[in-house]
Amino acid sequence: MRRLAAAAVALSSCLALAGPAGSAGAAPADPVPTVFFGDSYTANFGIAPFNQDGKRDFCFQAKETYPTVATRRLADKGITLDVQSDVSCGGALVEHFWQEQELLLPGMTVPPQQDALKRDTQLAVGSMGGNTLGFNRILKQCSDELRGHPLLPGEPVDGDEPASKCGEFFESGDGKRWLDGRFEQVGGDLEELLDRKSQPLCLIGDSGTGKSHMLIALGTEAAMKGYRVRYTLATKLVNELVEAADEKQLNKTIARYGRVDLLCIDELAYMELDCPGAELLFQVLSEREEKNSVAIASNESFGGWTKTFTDPRLCAAIVDRLTFNGTIIETGTDSYRLASTRARAEEQVAAS
Repeated sequence: MRRLAAAAVALSSCLALAGPAGSAGAAPADPVPTVFFGDSYTANFGIAPFNQDGKRDFCFQAKETYPTVATRRLADKGITLDVQSDVSCGGALVEHFWQEQELLLPGMTVPPQQDALKRDTQLAVGSMGGNTLGFNRILKQCSDELRGHPLLPGEPVDGDEPASKCGEFFESGDGKRWLDGRFEQVGGDLEELLDRKSQPLCLIGDSGTGKSHMLIALGTEAAMKGYRVRYTLATKLVNELVEAADEKQLNKTIARYGRVDLLCIDELAYMELDCPGAELLFQVLSEREEKNSVAIASNESFGGWTKTFTDPRLCAAIVDRLTFNGTIIETGTDSYRLASTRARAEEQVAAS
């Protein structure tokens, strides 16, 4: 059983610094912008009184959670945390860091926990993995093994050496194979969480070189793997943002575009955008920066984007958002459509 205890500690602490943190040493003079995330362990699930602020009532956060205790104890040591949010939720799996979590009530969900991270967040602290591993199922299997029957409660267990009997079950045979499978699942999910770099992708090339085809194929593949994907034309996106601003729904619209895992923007820099439209597009890109991925297609090299974004500083900022830690693929100048048209014409001439 020592293996289970060690696993519990590792899963509780391995994500303690998932976000960028300040350097070690003396306590910072200014409060540290902090986001807490996690599962039942962080939320102190089910321990009354509950934190009922209307946002995550059915996550059953206790009022006295790990974040509140940690914040208070650090304050006693002269370290002040500026807690931007605590999005820990009872029952959360590792995947709920980047996916919506369904709560106990039908149709009720909470957004992915990563959505709480902001541009100025310096520290992200949390605990995840216990629910994915399935501590409750481990205890159930242990109890069933000790009682000798998977369904009936049976007689009380002899208390002499129940732990060693349970340990033997998980160290060989079916018990070991089942537990190894659970650890593989948790390990895979944690690896995916830590590998989610949210890097941008830019497809640059002349018309007809396959940019839109590649963009749609990428989005389709991501959607088939369970990621939330949105495809849109740049002009359509800007028009939607302008309408949202007129209807005082801009923040909601930007947040909605910020939540999808992959945003595919086609025909960027194809038409000139006025300054307000370009600024709205910049807000969407800033909302997603280093949190979720953006893939764009453009028939203009970056040097020609000043024709679309007429404010040079804004143009430079947008290019910076789309290229920082990103991948640029140049699709060239040879049009597949033109080549196909020429081939058909040659076939018709040959046939005649």
